Amino acid sequence: MKQSFRMQISLFKDSNPVKIVFWVLMLFVAWHYVGNVMLFRNRDVTNMYHPMLITLLSDEIAGNEELQYLLQMLPFLVVIPAAFSFIDDRNSGETVYVRTRLSASQYMWGKAAAVFFITFVTFEIPLLTELFLNCIAFPLSATGSPTGVSLYEDDRMQEISSYLWHTLFIKAPYFYTVVMTLKFSLFCAVMALFSFAVSTMGFRIKVFLFLPVYVILYVLAYLKYFVNISYQTNYFFYLKIFNNQTMNNWTAFWLFLFVLTFISAVLIFRYSKKDCLG
Repeated sequence: MKQSFRMQISLFKDSNPVKIVFWVLMLFVAWHYVGNVMLFRNRDVTNMYHPMLITLLSDEIAGNEELQYLLQMLPFLVVIPAAFSFIDDRNSGETVYVRTRLSASQYMWGKAAAVFFITFVTFEIPLLTELFLNCIAFPLSATGSPTGVSLYEDDRMQEISSYLWHTLFIKAPYFYTVVMTLKFSLFCAVMALFSFAVSTMGFRIKVFLFLPVYVILYVLAYLKYFVNISYQTNYFFYLKIFNNQTMNNWTAFWLFLFVLTFISAVLIFRYSKKDCLG
């Protein structure tokens, strides 16, 4: 499996789909970053927001259009870097060549790991780049927030207490923001892995591979309007860094990712055994 993983990574890192999504994400980061620079230029540090509150994944600032567009495009973006790779290999006959060097099981699990890893990295690097740029461009001593009060005043602390893992944010806001970007990239990687696993079920036209993730996420997004539940089912609310978790069910979020990962593993295992048996 290690040999297969290394081989797949070497192919992915130079592929055009990975480069396209990476630069699309970098454009989102640049768009948001330049907007922040223009908005906060010449502002005194006493009136400046904390650098982590103005990141791309934060909706602390009203009208974060970049975040809304990114989340709307996400069901498509997660599929593009690597989820098509099995269909491409099968259509080109690459699977026949690879099978002369690796078993079906090694090939499939190595590719699955590579799909997960390359998608995770493709999304994570631009987000970490923005955090780095914010630390350079904006004063690290700033503690302001869009509410008009310091992060560490009592009223603001009460609001922060509703954040996921709020204690970590209070003690280490920069590390907290990094962790939350990792959560975002993990979500994207699981979606890509699921699409890849579904492709083993006989998909031959790549455009149809956009449907599984899109349908699942948008059915869940509108589920709340048809079923009487007290918490959010829209993935938008779970991928933002700073949001009130009163209506969020994080247990359901993590269970959702686990179930998709489990289904992906079952589909990959099923194809590997079927292929081995001819």
